[in-house]
Amino acid sequence: ESVLTSIQNHLPDLIQEGVFGGVAGGGVTITTEALNILAGRVTKELSEKEQQEVIDDINRVKASVEAEAEQAAATEAAAEQVVADEVEAETAEDEATEVAAVEVAAVEVAAAEGNVDAQFKLGGMYAMGRGVSQDTDEALKWYRKAAEQGHAKAQFNLGVAYAWGKGVPANDPESVK
Repeated sequence: ESVLTSIQNHLPDLIQEGVFGGVAGGGVTITTEALNILAGRVTKELSEKEQQEVIDDINRVKASVEAEAEQAAATEAAAEQVVADEVEAETAEDEATEVAAVEVAAVEVAAAEGNVDAQFKLGGMYAMGRGVSQDTDEALKWYRKAAEQGHAKAQFNLGVAYAWGKGVPANDPESVK
């Protein structure tokens, strides 16, 4: 009890002197340096046995403070890595979106100019939703344009759409054209 009383008597002075990090939420921020100062002041007033008990208690608290500081540092490092990974993933995603947008724009221009391979590719992009929103009507429009120019794969894809009724009413005669 006398050890606790001695510590309590010294705490206000140490807080006022700025030895402790300050009072936050009703608690005191404890550093290893503050514990050493507290131990020095308290042990002067105690018997050898009490001094050893205080030193042992303070060493346990020091070890706990150091362990908490190490854990906090590890947690902070892990959090920083998570943020860095998220930023990297978002950047890669943004870059992929930009590349896809450039590719779509280039394919759209070539398809509009009548390039049969671009028309087929654009039909596939709309059919699969690659770089554009999936849109069966738009896919069929571009497959039809390519098919009218003799593109065999576009003709096949258009025929399958008619045979299965995908985006158009099922129409067996149209599917074999």
